[in-house]
Amino acid sequence: MADFDGIPARLFDTAGLREAANRVEREGIRRSQDLLTNSDLVFYLADGTQGLNDEDTEILAQREQSGVPWALLWTKCDLSDALPVPAGWLGVSALTGQGLVALTAWVKAQALPETSAPDAVVIDSVRQKQLLDRAVIALKAVHTGLEAGFPVDMVALDVQDALQALGEIVGEVTNADILNHMFGNFCVGK
Repeated sequence: MADFDGIPARLFDTAGLREAANRVEREGIRRSQDLLTNSDLVFYLADGTQGLNDEDTEILAQREQSGVPWALLWTKCDLSDALPVPAGWLGVSALTGQGLVALTAWVKAQALPETSAPDAVVIDSVRQKQLLDRAVIALKAVHTGLEAGFPVDMVALDVQDALQALGEIVGEVTNADILNHMFGNFCVGK
């Protein structure tokens, strides 16, 4: 875990995204693609002493399609043999910390857009987002079912799914709680 001035982040170092030579490498690349698809932000690092190669160019051509903001990081920018930092890239140094303040500001801007209210809730993990998405889908199913005139006991499972997803986020709701409430307050099964 990393902390960007109060913004928690889980960082993954992935396999390169190139043509795989064998089955094991293909699996590593597939997992890297999955992480890219499910990530909120991507840090793409290029060695500032080597510059961009054909693999970098090929990957960077695909970044617009990812739908995820990318921070383009030009590493080792503090070394005497470092190449100039290209436009649109941020020069960073793990040794001196150069560029980390700007990177932290970028992460905060991505995580907390200016349009957010100062007291807005921040979703800080992919799991929480998936649980919230699950709750929204279940609640839409409840709304659709009730609009269509379905009895309460028919939509109860969708209510249960929504509450369970939200309960997993806050750690407060169990299946027993949901069932006790449903059977205690509604006429179910008649």
